[in-house]
Amino acid sequence: MLSNHGISQEIFERIRMVSGPVAGLHDPVLGDLEREYVDRVIREGYVSTVGQEVSEVEKRIASLADVDYAVATSSGTAALHLALLCADVRPNDEVLVPAYTFVATANAIAYLGAVPNFVDIDEFSLGVCVTRLEKYLNYGFYKDKSGSLRNKKSGRRVSCIVPVHCFGLPCDVVVIRQLAEEYRLKVVEDSAESFGSKIDGRSTGSFGLAGALSFNGNKIVTSGGGGCLLTNSEESATMAKHLSTTAKSSVGPAYFHDVTGFNYRMPNLNAALLMGQLDRFSEICKAKRATHGRYVDAFKDMDEISVRSESDSCESNYWLTSLFLSEPDTNIVSNVIAHCAKDNIAVRPGWTPLNKFPMFIKCPSDKLPVTNKVARSVLCVPSGANLARRIKV
Repeated sequence: MLSNHGISQEIFERIRMVSGPVAGLHDPVLGDLEREYVDRVIREGYVSTVGQEVSEVEKRIASLADVDYAVATSSGTAALHLALLCADVRPNDEVLVPAYTFVATANAIAYLGAVPNFVDIDEFSLGVCVTRLEKYLNYGFYKDKSGSLRNKKSGRRVSCIVPVHCFGLPCDVVVIRQLAEEYRLKVVEDSAESFGSKIDGRSTGSFGLAGALSFNGNKIVTSGGGGCLLTNSEESATMAKHLSTTAKSSVGPAYFHDVTGFNYRMPNLNAALLMGQLDRFSEICKAKRATHGRYVDAFKDMDEISVRSESDSCESNYWLTSLFLSEPDTNIVSNVIAHCAKDNIAVRPGWTPLNKFPMFIKCPSDKLPVTNKVARSVLCVPSGANLARRIKV
């Protein structure tokens, strides 16, 4: 039986076997395609929010994501903020959200003066645990005379749930949506990491009132910085586009703004970069899956580690391949990261649970045993499509 030092060394050597030395966590694949689109926009001079590339990107994303409307934004967080506004999340509302996700998910809720209410995750999908969620809804909440859901302890209205498809692994959003309908909750999907992931052939981000994608530099495809709101609701799409362009009205005097808006539109220069990325999107997805498969092979006979993979009904984009210790041990996690750093291999731990942050520590929460276990067990490993060595840039 290996010691902790021996386990750490073995994990490092197997990671290095897949990634090689000097490997980023999720380096983008950029080349002549992207350069051609960006050069054209620079020549034409339409580099800000005005330009045909923004509209074209929205059409292509809507088609790829199985929705009727897409609104390109300056970031994934901006898209999520707008989606919550479309869901009528109000100040002092509570919004159910997994405690295990990137901080932007809860930040977008806080922007509205609303309060995150943290729920536990499933150990395998890393998304909201539907079994635990149903129990929490049954014992922690009630419906008032109007039919709105309220927290028994705080008395606040609970208006929305934000399921997150963590690391590109689809969560059980079909059952979450059924529970949301029963309890009169809006569903806003945080699909920032899961563009290209599917459930029974249907894209994540298309199951709720709205979804949010991210095209940050580390995502499966990138616009440098950017995101997108997804929806099948014409009303929500119209509202999001209006709010994202500083709520400038076409009625009234010039530069008339009818509500408080945001400067959230994606610049045309970023959209041009994304056009090139979308041209190679299928290739990138295939390469990501190939990279994930190499990790599965590398660790298939090591009992101390498992590699999280999609369930039978799902298809993951494998944005970020994650390894899990069979027994949580932060010392092993730290040792592996230190070993990899010496070879310039970027490996990181998992998310810190959101309820541990000072600004959210007093927020309401269910018990979080799986969240706490996972947080001490995860190693995120180099997952760039370039590791598959299949894409010509």
